[in-house]
Amino acid sequence: MDAARADLDLLLRSRHALLAIDSEEEEYVSDQLHKAARRLGLPYITWSLTRGLTQHGLPVAGAKTKGVLDGLQAADRHEGPAVFFFKDLASWIHKPEVRRRLRDLAAHFDRDRRVLSFLSPHADIPSTLRTLTVSWRPRLPGRDELRQLAWRVLQDFSGKRDVTMGLTPPEFDELLGNLEGLTRSQAEHALRRAVADDDALTPDDLGDIAGARAKLLRESGPLEYVAETLDLSAVGGLENLKTWLRTRSRAFGPEAAEFGLPPPRGVVLLGVQGCGKSLAARAVAAEWQQPLLRLEAA
Repeated sequence: MDAARADLDLLLRSRHALLAIDSEEEEYVSDQLHKAARRLGLPYITWSLTRGLTQHGLPVAGAKTKGVLDGLQAADRHEGPAVFFFKDLASWIHKPEVRRRLRDLAAHFDRDRRVLSFLSPHADIPSTLRTLTVSWRPRLPGRDELRQLAWRVLQDFSGKRDVTMGLTPPEFDELLGNLEGLTRSQAEHALRRAVADDDALTPDDLGDIAGARAKLLRESGPLEYVAETLDLSAVGGLENLKTWLRTRSRAFGPEAAEFGLPPPRGVVLLGVQGCGKSLAARAVAAEWQQPLLRLEAA
């Protein structure tokens, strides 16, 4: 069991009444909560605005529970331990009556192993609930999970038409590296877009997926994606830097990972204004085949 899932089990066992989950991947979170509840022998009950409280896909509580306050009241009436996942609570959590109801629930939920979990991207928790709430952040998918996802996308498309895997093993590993940092849904959408374009995964898709990752990062924060890079040969001088970059670029490959050699964490470029730092940064991104992002300190 990985560390993130072990942490989730521990949080559910620790009798915390409110569990905020820093993620937007509702389907994945629900699956992980359901598995954790099953491991711990706890009932798993979900709530949404469209379906109300449900267990095993069927309505529970014998009353209308689609309203958020009605759903919370029904959860309060539930007898015995349970894991609740309120999928749409984030849209209502800043309303005073909802905050009050959650505080009332938290006062006794922890005594009988009831946990009310909800999505809270970017830890958007009202100040009046922070001391009553613990947080959990699911891990992003690693190489093995991304590899399985890529093959699953290819299989899905191959069931409808001929699909070609046009990547060598090193190129496929580079593709997986370009997907790292994305959520599962983001990675799947990027892969589906790449395959749907020409019914294949080809070397041309490597740069497209790296650019898609950079675009998503830019849209989620104060980062600007710099699309224009250039070859190291366009940079005059800096021979020591060029030699080091070419040598260390091999640390991004699968052979280096198998050997246990970590990839470079970055490069610090220092110099007076106008000395070519930005030009060199563009060349580094091209040499290492990594997206280039700009952060404006102002």
